[in-house]
Amino acid sequence: NDISNISEKIQNGLRPLLEPMDEVEEAIGVQASNNSIYKELKTLFDNGWHQDPSKRPTAMEIKALLRRLKMQIEAKDK
Repeated sequence: NDISNISEKIQNGLRPLLEPMDEVEEAIGVQASNNSIYKELKTLFDNGWHQDPSKRPTAMEIKALLRRLKMQIEAKDK
């Protein structure tokens, strides 16, 4: 079935990819100055999919990062 197929792919190291930055900029209007935010989100996704569960960020770490990124975005919008 589809679920076991996905599980097998993940166990073999396959992970979803983020869109390239230029496509993100075009889709949501993110300016080049926000690249650091994109890079941090990409790192979060990459780490969140780590094969070793002990190396994945905790929910508290994710929450803290997202709050910090939200503050950065809001500060740039002012």
